[in-house]
Amino acid sequence: MDYEKYSTGDFCRELTQALGLRRVGNSCSASALLDAPPLAEQEVAEALEASVQSFNKRKGYVITKDNYIKIMQIVQKSVVKIPFVICGDTGCGKTHMVNFISSCLLGDEFRCFTLHAGVTVEQFVRKMVQYFELARDLATSGEKNNMLKPRQLWILVDE
Repeated sequence: MDYEKYSTGDFCRELTQALGLRRVGNSCSASALLDAPPLAEQEVAEALEASVQSFNKRKGYVITKDNYIKIMQIVQKSVVKIPFVICGDTGCGKTHMVNFISSCLLGDEFRCFTLHAGVTVEQFVRKMVQYFELARDLATSGEKNNMLKPRQLWILVDE
């Protein structure tokens, strides 16, 4: 495939097919319609493209060849529950990409914790306990609502 010539819509169709998406959340919000009836592949791709454009308070997200490959690698690792590290220069979009994948593509919950020299071990542990409780609540609410896929919590520890 010649990804160099792909538009955002082309990448949305590829992601829909590669990830087996059958539902898309409402404008990439945490209220993703994971329990909605399945849509046809073309409908999902079109809905995903609209969500991509409205992502992050209408700032949007541009899917490039490089981003597409990174998205696929991150999603694959997350599916099999392999932790991963993302490295890159300041401001290159690491946090934005993980937020996009978790919130927009998968309809999951996203939290970013900034770790800096002023954060104590106690503060870090306290925050992780809060995140653990949120993850448990998300799983419990998914079971109560008979959701096909309970929402998960993605935590990005940023420096």
